[in-house]
Amino acid sequence: MACDAGKVSLNGKICKPSISVNQGDIIELTLGDRTQKFEVLTLKESTKKEDAVTMYKVI
Repeated sequence: MACDAGKVSLNGKICKPSISVNQGDIIELTLGDRTQKFEVLTLKESTKKEDAVTMYKVI
């Protein structure tokens, strides 16, 4: 939903839901008047939700 509405960008470009994400990418999410940026630190095929917080950094 957020991607379809143009509220998500990857490395400064508005993205679609099917875009591939790589280590080092910057994801920017805008909801209402708030914008949050995240850096992708690592990618795994699968992970537990408890470990997901180690895969990104809020910037």
